[in-house]
Amino acid sequence: FPVILSPYAVYAIALMAIPATFWFIAYLIPQLFMAFRPVPDLKKKYDAQWALVTGGGSGIGKALCFKLASQGLNVVVVSLDDDCLKTTVKE
Repeated sequence: FPVILSPYAVYAIALMAIPATFWFIAYLIPQLFMAFRPVPDLKKKYDAQWALVTGGGSGIGKALCFKLASQGLNVVVVSLDDDCLKTTVKE
């Protein structure tokens, strides 16, 4: 059975979709910007030699440790003394 909507129902549905569309676009633009921008070279930008990373045993801190080390910085890793930290230091 085909569903026939009244013009008022179509307008109401379209009106409710406007805020959702706005928030989706407002979310999408910064995500695309962050995905395609180049990763800054912090050693050159700040003329740094050392970096201190807290929470470097796992997750974002671990990824940041590897990124900074790949840029040629000496990295000091601060984290809880557990197996995750030992694994990160070995890698």
